[in-house]
Amino acid sequence: VPFFVNPTLVSSNTRPELFLSELFPPPQNTPGSVGGRVDLNRRTGYIYQYNFTFQHQLRSGLLFETGFIGNTGHKQVGPILVNQPRLPSDPNNPEPFAARMPYPNLIPGFSETANYQWSNYNAAFLKFEQRLKSGLSYTAAYTYAKFIDSGGPALNIQNMYDRRPERGLADTDIRHNFIASYVYDLPVGKGKRWNLQNSILDGVFGGWQINGITNFRSGMPITITVANDLANVGTGGQRADATGIKPTKLDPRTNNLLGFDRAAYATP
Repeated sequence: VPFFVNPTLVSSNTRPELFLSELFPPPQNTPGSVGGRVDLNRRTGYIYQYNFTFQHQLRSGLLFETGFIGNTGHKQVGPILVNQPRLPSDPNNPEPFAARMPYPNLIPGFSETANYQWSNYNAAFLKFEQRLKSGLSYTAAYTYAKFIDSGGPALNIQNMYDRRPERGLADTDIRHNFIASYVYDLPVGKGKRWNLQNSILDGVFGGWQINGITNFRSGMPITITVANDLANVGTGGQRADATGIKPTKLDPRTNNLLGFDRAAYATP
């Protein structure tokens, strides 16, 4: 692809500073205005998908199915903050960002689009499918799954110099998922169990059905973070420390709208 930079050049209101002969300065001469670049070695990511399934007919019209499905994404494209300031040597008297950045002429949030994201999803499932019998048809399925990834967008990553701790449950991980869809023709009406010969009664009470979709699933994980940049590295979202107390869910109706025990977490 045609790689490019998109700088913003600002001149003085009182004297000329931009000249046609110098209209395209290199990035190091436009501090604070070039926000990112593309890795010249970037490649197209890829995904492996795999599954195996067993099916068995339990009786006429009733199918049982079980199996395993998964997919793994490698070298997916995402932004990396290549100029994140390192931790200050003295948190109470931190050095300026420029003194702690690899490229002091660029902004702290300077990013590079590269192949660094990956994901892994694996799931086992059970499924029953009943074709129409005695007025009832349904499909019911349960999935037990686990979804982990490399931490998502760069702004959610604590330390761009060590991204290994970002491996963990994805924000969209759903461990348990049950879903059922069903249609039941009520046995009331002409020619049915409760046969209504009268056309008026049949028009009012006959031909009704009950149908719906029911879904029960476990919640998605959340991450406890601080509200600001306590580490003083130019990006927020630093994760809380664990205190050793087991995280516990609370009923917010009786705990002042709190949904979890705050004693399990501490300021990092």
